[in-house]
Amino acid sequence: KQTRTQTDLHMSSSKNTNMTDITDAEEEEADISNKAVWGKYKAAAKICQDTIKSVMGNIKAGSSVMELCRAGDAFVNAACTKLYKNKKMEKGVAFPTCVSVNQMVCHYSPTTSEFDIQLKNDDIVRIDLGVHIDGYIAVAANTVVLTNKKLTGRRGDLFACATNAMRGAINTMKVGNTNNEVAEVLRLAAEAYNCHVVSGVISHQMKRFIIDGSNGILNNEKADQIMDTRAFKANEVYAIDVVMSTNETILKEYEMRPFIYKRAIDQSFKLTLKYSKEVFHEIRKFNCLPFSLSALSDQKKARIGIMDLKRHRLVDPYPVLVSNKNAEVVHLKYTVCILPNKTQKICGFSLQTHKSSHKIKNQNLKDILQNKKKAVQKVDTTAQPMDVDG
Repeated sequence: KQTRTQTDLHMSSSKNTNMTDITDAEEEEADISNKAVWGKYKAAAKICQDTIKSVMGNIKAGSSVMELCRAGDAFVNAACTKLYKNKKMEKGVAFPTCVSVNQMVCHYSPTTSEFDIQLKNDDIVRIDLGVHIDGYIAVAANTVVLTNKKLTGRRGDLFACATNAMRGAINTMKVGNTNNEVAEVLRLAAEAYNCHVVSGVISHQMKRFIIDGSNGILNNEKADQIMDTRAFKANEVYAIDVVMSTNETILKEYEMRPFIYKRAIDQSFKLTLKYSKEVFHEIRKFNCLPFSLSALSDQKKARIGIMDLKRHRLVDPYPVLVSNKNAEVVHLKYTVCILPNKTQKICGFSLQTHKSSHKIKNQNLKDILQNKKKAVQKVDTTAQPMDVDG
């Protein structure tokens, strides 16, 4: 069971409730087997791709993180207004644009200049954002190193690890395979490149207006955090988060107020403070999707009101998470749809050019990467090695 405040990359409320009150029968029809729903997912994915590309194109030494985040959200909202003009529906940001630098791994979306960061050469920059059309969500994340050189050495290992981990995960996500089999693939990829699967990361199933559903993949199972084994079903949609590090690291909350929140719609409380009431009324427009404080109309009221809402458990925060000082981290996220006969990535970019000196030796992993295996068995680490480029 997940808690209200935690160090997972994306946090789940204790109860995932949809404000639109979709019935069970309606929800069955609201998956990607429905042509209209599939079209909305594809439209959201296209905008998500275009936004990531736009933000990445402006990442350079001297760029302002705050301006990059605001530009990303503005791009999403402008693109969404051009779609489905004749239909009344919610659309826009599903997860605020975050640009997290170096040790800050995720959820960094500064609201004021005092928290702004100017990028510099050799920074490791992670971009993360999401888009929805009528509640159907597409998300993506990518990692960029500010250099014109091909990534080699440990960085080359890290980027090759994340690339092959994602490829293996997608190839494993087939109807009938399980979430634990995907986690095993991530472990194998990390082992092949002498890297580490970052703990505390969950790849969530997404549904209409729900970005972090209760079904998911626990990337690195620990004694204090487990997830029941579950087989994938046709027409499910997942946000696959691959987070790898050069050294073993535990993500911790950074000592600053979070920038991103989400309504805890299963909670209620009679508010008395004026600012709290005004902020609570305004955040209803985000439905139950995450929002940035920068999206609120009055920043002073937002800062005061949100703390009262948090105190009364009416919102869940997304704290800024940081890694250990000696660990470099790559975050790669794709939106993946499990169709009856195949699995399709609809959103997500490849990582920048890299080269690793490591070779994948495990035959099971090589078969998975070449999409030769229908299902993943527990890996036999005694398999005879065969050389394959990293």
